[in-house]
Amino acid sequence: MRKKILCFTLCLMVLCFSSHPKTYGAETNKNEDNQKLMSLYKKVETLTTIPWYVFAAIDQYERNVRHSRRDIPKAPGLIEIYIKPEVWAGPLNPNQKDTDPRTIGLFGGIGVDGNGDKKAEPTNDEDVLYTIANYLQSYG
Repeated sequence: MRKKILCFTLCLMVLCFSSHPKTYGAETNKNEDNQKLMSLYKKVETLTTIPWYVFAAIDQYERNVRHSRRDIPKAPGLIEIYIKPEVWAGPLNPNQKDTDPRTIGLFGGIGVDGNGDKKAEPTNDEDVLYTIANYLQSYG
């Protein structure tokens, strides 16, 4: 009986210690992602008058919605704010994958360039956050 208890205890210890590094690695990646998100929020905060926690709240809400619905595609980056292509590029824009800020504005889209590369990409985290900031600022 003692051998069984000892064997069980040893097996339990091996399982606990062997699974710990995997959990630690996942937590480290999550912490790095959170730091990157925070730096993005702060960067857009300095460019606009909107506090960083507003972006964080919008992103968290969109993250919850995106994970509960199956008709919204997975996020390509860290930011999980989803803007429909027809809203991003403009409802009358013949090119729904348009990345030129001038033609997007011409067709009434809300997509803007947030990182200075002269492209308004819905897959770029900075462009998405800056677009949301411009959208919010248009309401005051």
